Amino acid sequence: MLALFFWIIEVKKYRRWAFFFTVIGMNSISVYIAIMLFNFKLIGNIFVGGLLPRIRPWDDFVSASAALAIIWLLLFRMYRTGTFVKL
Repeated sequence: MLALFFWIIEVKKYRRWAFFFTVIGMNSISVYIAIMLFNFKLIGNIFVGGLLPRIRPWDDFVSASAALAIIWLLLFRMYRTGTFVKL
């Protein structure tokens, strides 16, 4: 998989689709710490909590997707402002 992604991103120069992962990778330490400090699934349920009883088979997926969206938006904000956690 690593060789495949290296070939796609570095050799073929298809980088636009990887922006989602770039944002996560630039602050991976901060997201690791934030996940231990905050329950993002609970925060995500604030936004999609009313929808969950109506979509019973998909409620875990929607709840996890909302948590991922909140984490990514937080990391995107850090990426745009140039805030990077380094060791």
